[in-house]
Amino acid sequence: MRLGAVGGVGTACAPSLQPPSVDLVQVRVTALGLTSGQAQVSLQVANPNTRGIRLYDVDYAVDVASSAEPESWILLGEGVTEADIVLPAEDTVDIEIDLLFSYAAIGAALRSLFRTGEVDYRVRGRTDGPFGDVNVPFESAGRFGPFSTRPPPP
Repeated sequence: MRLGAVGGVGTACAPSLQPPSVDLVQVRVTALGLTSGQAQVSLQVANPNTRGIRLYDVDYAVDVASSAEPESWILLGEGVTEADIVLPAEDTVDIEIDLLFSYAAIGAALRSLFRTGEVDYRVRGRTDGPFGDVNVPFESAGRFGPFSTRPPPP
């Protein structure tokens, strides 16, 4: 998956940055309640740039593809991290994020998982970028299964 808009951030004296690539590695349920739960999501983020990138205050949401309606997404969960995320130049970093999810949305993911063995997902949100209070939106998609992760077909 690609964080689409990070590369578009810039000022007159700042070089354009390529967006990092992000792969969803693992999802682990950490808490269950009456109507919702929490999961820890492991991401692998690769920075293709020759300079490091620092991101602040990442707001994110994870959607799963609807099996009932093509091209439709169902909100699985969302979260916020206030930790600084440092992506070293031309390197890969493992990042853990917490995802709050509702049981109502789990049904769509389970139907897809049982039918095909994989779930199409989309991660979207915004972060403050390396140039202060610039709002950087991002959106990316992929396919996750218990035995593999790979990008969705074109």
